[in-house]
Amino acid sequence: MGTQFTYLVTGANRGIGQAFVEQLLSTPTARVFATARNPEASLDLKRLAEASEGCCHVLQLDISKPDSVKAAAQELAKLVPHGLDCLINNAAILGKFTHALDQDLSDFAHVLQTNVIGTYSVTRALMPLLRKGTGKRIVNISSDAGCLQQNAGFIHQDVPNDAGMAIDYRCSKAALNMMTTCLANQLAQEGFTVLSLHPGFVHSDMGRAAGLGASRSAPGSGPTLSAEDSVQAMLQVLQQVTPKDSGRYIKYNGEAMPW
Repeated sequence: MGTQFTYLVTGANRGIGQAFVEQLLSTPTARVFATARNPEASLDLKRLAEASEGCCHVLQLDISKPDSVKAAAQELAKLVPHGLDCLINNAAILGKFTHALDQDLSDFAHVLQTNVIGTYSVTRALMPLLRKGTGKRIVNISSDAGCLQQNAGFIHQDVPNDAGMAIDYRCSKAALNMMTTCLANQLAQEGFTVLSLHPGFVHSDMGRAAGLGASRSAPGSGPTLSAEDSVQAMLQVLQQVTPKDSGRYIKYNGEAMPW
């Protein structure tokens, strides 16, 4: 990947985001910008940055707040005026894991504002730096919860499932997948690789909360994968993809996901 391959990871203070930072820092050529809504309270992330010998920088970023997105983009432009190589849009919220008809409208709006519009606003704000970079990669951390084909497959099956729950989160990830295809189309002639990656059902705060909700409808369901193993596999995928893969929806192990 060459020297000083620069990454920005959103939602890097825990779970999958923190695992990305840890594993990227094991690559000698990586320079990582890790974001968190509250960096001062993100003690593990601060320790990673302090031990990185200047290879990791922590930035304040709340993707749901336009002023925060603007400020982070301006700060990053000062730190890497030559450009950003890879944006990993990991930050997201689960919302309340409830049945579809029990969804609170304000919670629904907040999840969509954060996971869809927030992710879009970060991507758009960082496009000038991504265009300057040599990597030209945008990675949207999606979920099989946004897989229309998979969810629809449960409708006429007489088996316990949670496919009627978390409508806010599911809609946000389906919209994120559409965003991936839209950006991939617009950026195709610029050599970008834009991907949706499903990380698997990961043991993280979000994964455990989703697993607890899912178990009410489908007993025994829950996280099956560590954040470390998920990220290790996703980074292997990222090492292999090219602009020809742009617009794809891929599972953490490299398998194609149905839409």
